[in-house]
Amino acid sequence: MTAPDLARSVDEARGHFARGELGAARRACERILAARPEQADALQGLGLIAARERRYAEAAGYFERVLAQAPAEVPVLLELGTALLNAGRPAAAVEPLMRAARLDSANAAVHFNLGNAYLGVGRCGEAARHFRIVLAMDGEVPPVLANLATALIGAGQPEEALEACARATAAGGTSAGLELLRGGALRAAGRRDEAAAAYRAALALAPRLEAASQGLADLEAAGA
Repeated sequence: MTAPDLARSVDEARGHFARGELGAARRACERILAARPEQADALQGLGLIAARERRYAEAAGYFERVLAQAPAEVPVLLELGTALLNAGRPAAAVEPLMRAARLDSANAAVHFNLGNAYLGVGRCGEAARHFRIVLAMDGEVPPVLANLATALIGAGQPEEALEACARATAAGGTSAGLELLRGGALRAAGRRDEAAAAYRAALALAPRLEAASQGLADLEAAGA
């Protein structure tokens, strides 16, 4: 495959992917790899297709092959970390996301996913630090504030978690998930009656929310 042919094939694969034509994009990438087995664009393309199709372990394998050639590619490090997170491997996701954060400290998506990876391995204080970096960059984003609240509860800082919940509500309105988080923070702060009220508010918004029912049951058991 000549250089012009390669460029045309890469453009073809990207076009198919952008239009959501994943089968055609996959075939285009496979044709490239048949001629050049470690061509980075095709490997990354197959990784993106696998991730779109929720085949996260396979996606991670393709991204790792790209990084073997270009270890400082921040977008690929981010894609690898995200794939590993989605595959249920937060401990493995930490290292590529840390590398990405060192290379591009102003990348909010990297910090958000690194926060999630730290949260997944119980390093809640570090998770909170990265969520705060995202908020400093992007402003009051409710999902990021909710993740910050989760991390702060895990870090033993329930009052700070309650503040994050209040900020999330102010930015995007209430939700069952936020009321559930607020209940957890209030419970951790020893404010049992308020926690029960928050769990009931969550159930009013989502009657089948099992975690809220369990929270109420746990409070009742503890008070028996």
